[in-house]
Amino acid sequence: MKKSSEKQLKKQSRYDELFEKYQGILKTGAGTKYEMLAALVFKLLNESGVVIHDLTLIGETGTEAQIDVCIEEDGANRRILVECKDFDVSENPVGIGIVRCFWAVVEDIKPDDAIIITCNSFTKEAMEYAKAKRIKLAVLREFLETDKKGRILTIYYHLKERSWTNPDPHLVFSNQNETKWQSDLRALGIDARDFFRTDSVHINIPHQGRLILRTFLDDVLNKQPRDVAGHKKCDVPVEGYSVEVDKRGAIPIEGLYIDFDILHTDISYRSIAPKVATLILERLHEGDDIVFYGEDLKRFEIDSKSGEVKPKSKRSMKYRAEDEASRE
Repeated sequence: MKKSSEKQLKKQSRYDELFEKYQGILKTGAGTKYEMLAALVFKLLNESGVVIHDLTLIGETGTEAQIDVCIEEDGANRRILVECKDFDVSENPVGIGIVRCFWAVVEDIKPDDAIIITCNSFTKEAMEYAKAKRIKLAVLREFLETDKKGRILTIYYHLKERSWTNPDPHLVFSNQNETKWQSDLRALGIDARDFFRTDSVHINIPHQGRLILRTFLDDVLNKQPRDVAGHKKCDVPVEGYSVEVDKRGAIPIEGLYIDFDILHTDISYRSIAPKVATLILERLHEGDDIVFYGEDLKRFEIDSKSGEVKPKSKRSMKYRAEDEASRE
């Protein structure tokens, strides 16, 4: 008795709510928003093709038929008809009667493929009849908590970072060249303890040319082994090398060594899937299910005149953003 009362209270389909959440409020008949969600999903599956919602076609008998979703695959010259049944409120399965009625339309129009989708299930008789008539069946429904099982939603990372830090380079000059070095640094207002942090100090290397000293030192440190943590010292061969402050003349150097530390750090963090799974398409007897995200459902819109599913215009996106802001 309680379950029956709950059904009576449930007046709006969840798929009406989903459509309004990602596409905006639209006054249409029952089940229409489910059809439109299906049209958006098929456009995501076939972005280069033409997907039209609510199309009227005329069959060989001259009879008009209303098609919920029609797909024209790009480059393949194939037409696919889709019949949609939103039985979320009633919770009924699709029965054989619906499949028979759709088959009559298929037989008259003769598309390359035909699909019936629902948010619930199909009766055994409906499934057998559809198989005999080569009509494909699928369930397009809300993504549930139970659907998360077996899917990668969170990735945990554990990294061991090995890095160098606290570099302290030392240049060795003759007495005369040491005097010029200090004088050139003072002329540019460079602290002798921070000469390796500026781009104004260069190093001249035989057969390589002039490099920024800071870049050269970084390259040397990046090549040092980092297997063991602790304080390290690196002697750099500098035969024929010279340094220069800005363009104040080269100064020969007699030695270069760098004091630095090697740090080992453990880093752990987790990455949660950035998109929210919204719909899942179960293609019966056709392999893996396909998950669709709310973010993707916002990418397209259905033209109110032609019914064609098209990329959402900047104007529509602006109004959608304003609408969401006003709700908040």
